[in-house]
Amino acid sequence: MIKKLFYCLLFILIIIASLFLWSFIEIPYKETTIIGDYRANKYNPNNDLIRYIIFISIPILFFIITKSFKFKENIYYFNEKFKDNDKSKFQSNHYLNLLFFSFCIFVTIEFLSIDFPLHKIDIFHEGQQMSPAFKYRKDGSLWSGSYVTIGIFIETIASNLIWNFLNNVSIGATRYLNLFFIYFLKILIIVNLFQISIISNLKQNLQLVFLFFASLISLDLIDYYHQIGQFIWREIFVFFILIMFFQTFITPKYTNIILATTGPISCLSAFWSLDRGINCHLLVLVILIYLFLSKRNKSLIISIFSLLAAWFISYLYFGEEFKFFVQNTISTLGEINQIGGIVHPIPLTGDFNSSRATKTLILLSISTLISLYFLFSKKPPINKEFILCISIISFTAFLSYGYATGRSDGPHIKSSFGFVIIFYSIIILYFSLNYLNNFSKLFTNKKIILFLILILSYFNFNINFKNMINYKERLNKYIYLEDRHFLRDNEIQFVENAKMIVKDYDCIQLFTNDSMLLYLLRKPSCSIYYFPIVIGSKKNQIKFINSLDKTDIIISDTYEHKFSSNYRLKYAKEYINRNYSNIYEQDVWIIKKKINK
Repeated sequence: MIKKLFYCLLFILIIIASLFLWSFIEIPYKETTIIGDYRANKYNPNNDLIRYIIFISIPILFFIITKSFKFKENIYYFNEKFKDNDKSKFQSNHYLNLLFFSFCIFVTIEFLSIDFPLHKIDIFHEGQQMSPAFKYRKDGSLWSGSYVTIGIFIETIASNLIWNFLNNVSIGATRYLNLFFIYFLKILIIVNLFQISIISNLKQNLQLVFLFFASLISLDLIDYYHQIGQFIWREIFVFFILIMFFQTFITPKYTNIILATTGPISCLSAFWSLDRGINCHLLVLVILIYLFLSKRNKSLIISIFSLLAAWFISYLYFGEEFKFFVQNTISTLGEINQIGGIVHPIPLTGDFNSSRATKTLILLSISTLISLYFLFSKKPPINKEFILCISIISFTAFLSYGYATGRSDGPHIKSSFGFVIIFYSIIILYFSLNYLNNFSKLFTNKKIILFLILILSYFNFNINFKNMINYKERLNKYIYLEDRHFLRDNEIQFVENAKMIVKDYDCIQLFTNDSMLLYLLRKPSCSIYYFPIVIGSKKNQIKFINSLDKTDIIISDTYEHKFSSNYRLKYAKEYINRNYSNIYEQDVWIIKKKINK
């Protein structure tokens, strides 16, 4: 016991020491034409990612060193966790099934009860979902028509799907789709926790309590009205991958069929959201390593083939657009961090968001060590399937913090914390319930437990029966609301006046990041750069300038902050000032027309 406490204290000290090393890791800055936070601070955009990987690696390295003294023995214990689990059986728990379906019903009822959001538009971020979607509606272009920074589905396809389904183009329709994505993510979280409850092999009565508390904690990480939380709905495909992997433990008979779906899912995730797509492919890579270590050669071949086949089918399906997808992806990965990147706060300092980052980093490092401890344990207190589950959740949490190493503001650090919370929730719940069960007989009657849980659950979900009854009527009213209901007075005035000016032009170009203006004016962008913050480098600015050859109208603004086009895009700004003159001004917006020469 004393030895274990000593090792725990040692690793905590190593983690803290690793945090102090953070500021000493410095990659030399390389001059760039991209104006942003990194250039202003003469800071290498890869620096924070390298620091993060080194920080995580140091405790892992020390752990491996401690295990190397009994190398053969520890490798044997490690390999034991990867032995074929086809003979593993998990008891059927009808009460747990009932609780799972009850939670799904509660989440559905809550979704039908919500008040539809009527807040004024986020003219930048909501425009990302609607302006390129409108252009796609006009000319059918995907990556060839719009420079994609999130994912083609989110930016272009999603809004069109809901507009076609509801037969109405509106802000309300797109917002409703986002609400549905949140609802769907909540369902996936419950499915995931239901699987973990089964795999835990807790006593059946304890499984009910485990699922109840794990669901309450996890569902509280996302809501319909604050879409920047510990989870955002872009995580949908990440949960899909986890669910498919965990299901192989529960139904080993259908392992090959289940694994065959991971290829298409990970492929689709790249079109859904590029950063989540990268993480999904890394998760699939971990699954492939697991199959290799467990010597499931047939399953390994099937998984690899399904992934390659999915990408080949995508190549055939998109045709010429696939070439633009590759070009867009290379350009985005190469420049996006430099364009919108924010220097990561140094841990254990007074830097803004330092405390939040420090907390997350420490918990991430500890979760990694916990996973490694169980993987190398001789007689772990949990079954090997549960060990693999918590290990891949820990790895997912590690990947998720990558979102915060590129754009290290409060919301992005916060949105990388969800899987960390899930990891510690299931670990603490598992051992707490086992401990309490040894001293109490309160958890013996499954019927009573289920009844109490259902009663408590009812009060933990926001249910409004009046809203439920009127759901269809409310939805029809919401999706058919005129766009002006979501606009501020000055935005309404500008849009109305600008429509009269641009009505005879086939397209217009924005030199403002108020990307929603294209949708509001019902005009496609003249270039792929439908909002200029993504232009970034001198190379892309030249591409942008060349695309203005047949562009007569540009809408600019007077913003001068660090994210504005006027501040960042020197070459493009100079070209526009030389070749376009102001014809209309209102508030911050300026409409410019090409000078005839």
